Amino acid sequence: MVKIILSKHELWSLINLVFRIGSKGAVLVLSALFLNAEELKFWYLMLATYGIFALIENSLRPTVLRILSKENSNLLKKGKWIKSLDLLYITLAIFILAGMGIVGTYIVSSDTSYKSSSWALFVLATSLLTISGYYSAALAASNLLYKTQKIEIISTVVSLIVLAIGFGISQSVSHLLFSVYLLSFSFCQAALNYLLFSKEKKLNLSESAYLKITLHRLKFIFLDAWPMIPSMVGYILLSSYFFIIITKYETSYISALFGVVSQALTLAMTCTGVWVSASAAEIARIKSCTLFERRKKLNDITLKTTISIVLLVPIAVILSACIFFYSNEIKTDVLRLLLLIIAVYVLEAIYSSKAQILIYAGYQALISRVTVTFSVIFALVATALFNMDIGNFEIILVARVAIFGIFYVPPIKNKFKELKNG
Repeated sequence: MVKIILSKHELWSLINLVFRIGSKGAVLVLSALFLNAEELKFWYLMLATYGIFALIENSLRPTVLRILSKENSNLLKKGKWIKSLDLLYITLAIFILAGMGIVGTYIVSSDTSYKSSSWALFVLATSLLTISGYYSAALAASNLLYKTQKIEIISTVVSLIVLAIGFGISQSVSHLLFSVYLLSFSFCQAALNYLLFSKEKKLNLSESAYLKITLHRLKFIFLDAWPMIPSMVGYILLSSYFFIIITKYETSYISALFGVVSQALTLAMTCTGVWVSASAAEIARIKSCTLFERRKKLNDITLKTTISIVLLVPIAVILSACIFFYSNEIKTDVLRLLLLIIAVYVLEAIYSSKAQILIYAGYQALISRVTVTFSVIFALVATALFNMDIGNFEIILVARVAIFGIFYVPPIKNKFKELKNG
């Protein structure tokens, strides 16, 4: 009998994963059932716009975790880092608030369903998420990951209660209600993280050294985080930017359907990525294994991941489309589009999982280079095809597969084969 032993961090992370998937699934179902195509498009347009501005914070989070983890035994040095990071993240939150308020408003205000109240609450919520992300990373570095998971669970429950109350009062949903839902989550998480962070933070730093230390350390933080930027830019081009141009050139019906399907695919990818993330430590040591052990481990991970992808991606697309069709008319011409989406995202998910394995094995530079090359070329081609009026969504997806097969698959396939065969 095999006995599975989980640490408190792993246990609460898994519980939080269940709550997170349930929460996002509930929002996905409610939005698809009660929002019309125009409103759905606007809600996902807001999410896509935030994805662009979340680039910096997502790039910095691993650096924060790595730096503070190294200084756990030296409270004075750790306190100096925290002083610098405090200033950095306050500045970053203000930057995101301004960027979303100016550039973001320019992107979403042209949409026919634009509501300033919904957007204002959404912008405030995303700024709070930035601060909360910093506190979560800092607390995780202090071996308090399980507490941050508990806080996220509490915040999820609070936001779902707010959503239920709002739905009960109005007997309907709107993107204003979803903005309130997101704001309640981000405020609760940021407040609880801050209280715990303040309790754990121990500083012994003279104010006279503050400016010099801050500038020196801020430079180090950005230099350390820089290798993450290319991959994040690639992700933004393939997700947020792609959806924004879809909303600009395609109908509200197609944009809304793709928004629902994309969110369902995100949930599916969260589940399929479990096999790789659970083996991260073993993959990091894979080069020191014997050839037999290496092949056995990599074959085991890729087989489980591939089976999960082949099963879950079609299920996610079909179920989300059925939910969308429940409150919107079924157009037979989109069925072919859905089949194409399944094929494209199954292929991309399989090779992206191999890329994630290579990242854990130490090939971050290769993955960044390949991801940026593929994403930039695809973004340019998609934009050009739409602007020349010779491309629809199906043609764009075919072009995406072709570019992916030329610029992404060969280097990933060859390097993975090299890793596997020693």
